Amino acid sequence: MCKERDQLLMEVMDWQEEYFINHVKERKPQKGTIYTKDYEEGFFITPEACSLGEPVYLDVPDLDTMKKLCNPDELVAMGEYGSLCGELPEWEAADSLRDFSDFSILEKSALCDAFNQYVYRDSSLVKSYKQPLNQYYFPMKVPVFEYEDIVVTKGHPLYIGKEGDEPTIVHFRNMTLEKGAQVITRGVVQVISDKVKSLGTKAEPDILASVGNNGADNTGAAAQGATGDPGTPGTSGTSGKNSCSIQPSSGGPGGTGKTGALGKSGWNGTNGGILEKKQRVMEGFFYVYSNGGNGGNAGRGGKGGTGGNGGDAAPANGHCPAGNPGTGGNGGVGGIGGNGGNGGDGKEVNIMYNQEASPTAKFKVLTPAQAVNMGLPNAAGGTEGAGGFAGEGGIGGRCYDASGKLVPSGDTYKGQPGVPGSDGDAGETGSPGDIFINGTYI
Repeated sequence: MCKERDQLLMEVMDWQEEYFINHVKERKPQKGTIYTKDYEEGFFITPEACSLGEPVYLDVPDLDTMKKLCNPDELVAMGEYGSLCGELPEWEAADSLRDFSDFSILEKSALCDAFNQYVYRDSSLVKSYKQPLNQYYFPMKVPVFEYEDIVVTKGHPLYIGKEGDEPTIVHFRNMTLEKGAQVITRGVVQVISDKVKSLGTKAEPDILASVGNNGADNTGAAAQGATGDPGTPGTSGTSGKNSCSIQPSSGGPGGTGKTGALGKSGWNGTNGGILEKKQRVMEGFFYVYSNGGNGGNAGRGGKGGTGGNGGDAAPANGHCPAGNPGTGGNGGVGGIGGNGGNGGDGKEVNIMYNQEASPTAKFKVLTPAQAVNMGLPNAAGGTEGAGGFAGEGGIGGRCYDASGKLVPSGDTYKGQPGVPGSDGDAGETGSPGDIFINGTYI
């Protein structure tokens, strides 16, 4: 089986190379050797921003051609691959009469899942989607980058691809990964090489990784609740001939402070993308990793509003004494903290090479815990936002002293503080993607 697979993979790569030569217009291969250490932040290969060179575009006419360019069913049948999309409903022919823009999010998602299944897995499982995929997705222009040789250095990663479902194809003649080197892809990426050599060690391993982007933090505090309404002043009593006929009313209580605003939630980390890597020869030891980006951290809930001030006491009137001041309103409840963003999910990494020609090639899956120590996201959920602080009680209304002057009433009439808001929920951790080496799940 191994020799048969090796032979079939070489035939597939030969066909792909011939197809590129015959169908990529105005090829612009970069000559010579690229050293990522010459680029402070690493070497980037994306359709929008490339450190060196620019893409040419491959015209892919239909779904079956894309299938042959990625993972033909003959190769799939020799592996342990499962389904990428679960069970999708059969595509109804009448739906193909609709405009793509009229489809719901779920319908568009089903088409995307069916595309990935058809191109990278057993295409017969989604055969009812072949016609609509050809109708809505093709012809397709795929950006292709061609380089001769590249040497990747620790601290200066090679970054390939962009977020989203649009594929990027990169061809190298030779790739050399020095100790501690990292090749990091985002989005859907296919890397084709004649030879990939790792110089990594156990202490400084080389890493092939597909990851998502981290979600943005939203850690600023939310708005404070509004202050409660002030109490109404008290009403003076009605004095009779020799006594107070109607006692004065107390000042009205202040209103309760309003609840603080809900804390802002962190943004979700994005999902990783499908990485397919084909090479004729591989040498050395490689760590392989697939995961989504980390969720963003959430913000604190808003502070509760201050209670309204109590109404002032009524002045004395004839035989009637001065009234009592109103109590301050209670402070508002703190706002609930925001929720941390969820970590993204990893997608499939599929590495294929000629095993007979690569006796020293070895692979191990990088764990999320190890990934963090190497500067990669581990799809952790974002930290929850703390509940907002309790609002302060309002001050009591003013009262009259013995000289008939309005003065503060002190703590006796001060309102009670509110209660702090509840913390939000931490984001959920994403799931690592599946990794296959020559069709074998590891």
